[in-house]
Parts: sequence; structure tokens; C-alpha cells
Amino acid sequence: MQFSQDWGSRFIHFDWDSMAIAFMEARHEALLELPWYGQDSVVFQYSLDGAAIAIREARNQCLGNDSD
Repeated sequence: MQFSQDWGSRFIHFDWDSMAIAFMEARHEALLELPWYGQDSVVFQYSLDGAAIAIREARNQCLGNDSD
């Protein structure tokens, strides 16, 4: 997946957000590989445990639903 990040930002922005969200809902782990300040590529490992629940809760809040 392709993404961008503003310099100094704490957030990344995925080019295809619906694909990124579907990935986060279906997986338990994400690996982010990128060139790190002129060095070789660095791999960051992120746990996605609980991501599907958090995404569902966020969607419910956006829709005005209080329950799952």
C-alpha cells in the first residue's frame, strides 16, 4: 500500500483508505517498511489486535449508534 506523511507528523495517510481499513480489520499484525533517514530500509511491526473492534466502534459512533 502507498502512503504519505507530512514531515514531523505523527500520522500516516494511506492513498487507498478503504483498502487499508479492510486490511487492519482482517489482520493481527502490520509491517511498515521504509527508508530511514538515508539508511537502509527499516521495518516497524505493529499489532492490530483489537483493531477490528475499534473500527466497528468508530463507525457506530459516526453513524450515531451507541451499541455494536
